[in-house]
Amino acid sequence: MQMVSEVSCTPLLMALNSTKHGVSESDSLNCVKLLVKAGADMDSANPYTPLVVAATYGLADCIKYLLEAGANPNIPDEQCGTTPIEIVADSGRRELVDILFPYTKPVQCVPSWSVDGIITHVKSKHLKDK
Repeated sequence: MQMVSEVSCTPLLMALNSTKHGVSESDSLNCVKLLVKAGADMDSANPYTPLVVAATYGLADCIKYLLEAGANPNIPDEQCGTTPIEIVADSGRRELVDILFPYTKPVQCVPSWSVDGIITHVKSKHLKDK
């Protein structure tokens, strides 16, 4: 799993990152909601978007909220070029792939654009990388 750097974090990213320091997802989500209502940029890639961070940490409720609030799930992280749906598929979190799938544009390198197709693609990519 990729780790999210706290260098140059926006307040929204800091709220999401707080879960790795023992803050519950519920408390993090409350902060995220307040920040979004206050106008936080949900699509700022600095170098990670809030959805990339939420996907990295497997924060289902935060992912759902960000999507419903209009965050763009098609912005890849600036370091690896992976989208949130690829990140959650890579971590084996099918339920998160299911959440992101309806909001995500097809990824060009995934030959079969379906939940199973994304998961299969990521698994086959790992086998090739080993």
